[in-house]
Formats: sequence, structure tokens, C-alpha cells
Amino acid sequence: FYITDSGHEIAYRVDTPEEAARVIEARDGLDLPQAVLIANPVDPDKQLPPRELDDLLTRAWAEADARGIKGNASTPFLLDFIQRDTQGRSLEVNIEVYRGNVRLGGEIATALAAARNEA
Repeated sequence: FYITDSGHEIAYRVDTPEEAARVIEARDGLDLPQAVLIANPVDPDKQLPPRELDDLLTRAWAEADARGIKGNASTPFLLDFIQRDTQGRSLEVNIEVYRGNVRLGGEIATALAAARNEA
């Protein structure tokens, strides 16, 4: 979540809150218990430089391996390593991700409420 594009292909995507709401409505209409995962990329102008992140992750994983940090302890270690190494810039990216997710969540909720009111 520090960069806009992971470089990995995805099989399915939606591009608007209304499309996301339709996916949720379809899931609910089929009575499926699964969650719908919405990935909302950070604004490209707010991301960490991808090459910098690659270098950071290489060094962070090497340090984790050297310290024997594995499993559930990996995530907090990596987040702390990246925050310290970027002098807090990664935290600013995380805040932008949070703000974007809150905004998009509200837009999807609004679209979902509108769709349900039409039904």
C-alpha cells in the first residue's frame, strides 16, 4: 500500500463506487457469506518511489531474517523498519491510504444505499 501499482495482474476490477455496490448487491442476492475485498490504490503523487520501496523491502526482509523475525511478528517489524528508514514519509503514505479508503468506503456505502432504495 505504499505504491499505486504492484506490477501484478488482477483478474477482476471495478472502477466506480456504483460498480462496487453492484458487486456487493449481487453477492448479497446470491446469499454468499464471503467478503468483497476492495483494493484502493494510493494516489500516484503520494506514493513512495517504487525503486526506493523495493530497496527498503530488500533491506527490511534481510534484517528480519538476520534477527529471526518470522510469521505474525513480520508485519509490525517491516512497518517500523520502513517508517524509520523513510523518516516518517511512509506514515504519510499510510495516512493518505486511510483517507482514500474512508472516502471510497463512504462513496460505496452511498451507492449501495441508493441501489437498495431503488429496489
